[in-house]
Amino acid sequence: MLRILTSLERLDSRLKKNMIILVKRLIPDIVLVASIMTFRTISNGILKPLLLKWILLLVLLVEKGGKCFLTLLFRNFNFMLIYLLPYRRSQYVTEVFNELKKSLGDFEFSRLFEVILTDNGSEFSDPESIEFSSINGERLSYVFFCDPNASWQKGSIEKNHEYIRYVLPKGTSFAGLSQQDCYLLASHINSVPRKSLNNHSPYEAAIGFIGENNIHKFNITQIPYDDIDLTIRLLRR
Repeated sequence: MLRILTSLERLDSRLKKNMIILVKRLIPDIVLVASIMTFRTISNGILKPLLLKWILLLVLLVEKGGKCFLTLLFRNFNFMLIYLLPYRRSQYVTEVFNELKKSLGDFEFSRLFEVILTDNGSEFSDPESIEFSSINGERLSYVFFCDPNASWQKGSIEKNHEYIRYVLPKGTSFAGLSQQDCYLLASHINSVPRKSLNNHSPYEAAIGFIGENNIHKFNITQIPYDDIDLTIRLLRR
């Protein structure tokens, strides 16, 4: 039985109802004792039981000025998407998610991106543009922000960034990169077997949940093991 002890007086009745529905749907089998300090911030690990069951992590990998990477990680599968942004601004993050909604459709977008955890940076200052449908205004997902100095809340995506650095060492300019390069890089990274996945690759681990058709819409392909290249040669022209 789910028992929820909350401090929700700061939220209006609609947000209270939505939060309770969300929690009941995601963790019907555990007891959650929560003290919600704000609607969007994970405070003092209160939502840690949720993080153990699901998470889509959303982080920017930035070089000085200009282009940067928006990385999305399906935590349970270590399956990562990489998008190239021209600048570190919220409007470009919104454009990525609008394209995802368009290609997936609202139903599949809501299923795959139900809960998103991200940094509390200015580039994520418009969470409503991610959460709601651009067609009918219905809520499709929930965006939460990491607490300051709480690296454990997004540690798995930082680990996955190491694979990016094999190909693009720190200090490498992103100026000459294209989105096609990002698809290629993500395909190679997602094809590497992981011990944490019982020696399956993120591609193999995620395909049952995400679906092969949706993975193709993400422009991710499975690279044969002997052809995986995570060196600086991968993106050289």
